[in-house]
Amino acid sequence: MAKGTLRVPSGAAASIAMMVLMVLLIVPWLNLKTAAAARGVSEVDGVVERFYTDKFGRAFMGGDFTRVNDQSVSNITVWEEGIWRNLGTGTDGIVRDIEVSDDGRVYIAGDFKTAGGVRVNHIAVWIENSWQPLGTGTNRRVTHLQWLASGDLLVVGDFTVAGGEVANTIALWDGERWLPDVSDGDKYLNKNTTFASSATGK
Repeated sequence: MAKGTLRVPSGAAASIAMMVLMVLLIVPWLNLKTAAAARGVSEVDGVVERFYTDKFGRAFMGGDFTRVNDQSVSNITVWEEGIWRNLGTGTDGIVRDIEVSDDGRVYIAGDFKTAGGVRVNHIAVWIENSWQPLGTGTNRRVTHLQWLASGDLLVVGDFTVAGGEVANTIALWDGERWLPDVSDGDKYLNKNTTFASSATGK
């Protein structure tokens, strides 16, 4: 599903969860097959959940698959130097979303518990050629990631715990720690906050 743009009206902090749901439901579907074909994908042996290109010229695919063309992968792959490659040893479950930070860090989220053999609990970041956890992750799957204008990463899913603290399906990652209590949304969002990620990058 492609992501759209939605401005948060003043005083809407109490409706953050509903706002996020609207963003995820009303935006149009991305034609993943067409986008992937443009990057040299002729065959995927499973389901692609997310296709993403970043400002560094890289393309990423995440989903539930083990092979792209003739390359063995594990649910996450990157297009570099004219070929689809695995990122480490991939994940042990479905990758449902991908986002890339301004400095090139690759964030993935989904149903997986490990990435690159490391326990990450549904969300991980690719840094210096290895997967690393975001604190202790979440207790259930993460379905969507979204950059905020503040630079924080909005994390949405079926979880009730993020970073070891209570979080009701929504939390923020500020690059170093979890901010699971977003009930007081005005602490993080204001009327100028924009959800600006798209299917082809931030």
